[in-house]
Amino acid sequence: MEFIDGTKMHDVYQSESEEFDKPLLTKRIIESFMKQVLIDGFFHADPHAGNIIVLDDNVICYIDLGLIGILDDDFRKDLCDLLILLQKRMSKVL
Repeated sequence: MEFIDGTKMHDVYQSESEEFDKPLLTKRIIESFMKQVLIDGFFHADPHAGNIIVLDDNVICYIDLGLIGILDDDFRKDLCDLLILLQKRMSKVL
């Protein structure tokens, strides 16, 4: 383990400072998690606000990797198929 110099996401949520680009951070966290699950098949399984640090330039850093998950290729393919079907279904509803 090493020291990570940044701001916990929990504190970013409560901050009114303009140094944090909250929409960008939201986008980066979603994209990061989707990549972990759908592409890499290896993901941080406890990504709450206390386990995400924001570094300079709105870079996200996951800490406390004591709980991780692994998904095999078949499961990831099935999950992608499910997400595509849900998206198609929702586009018909909306």
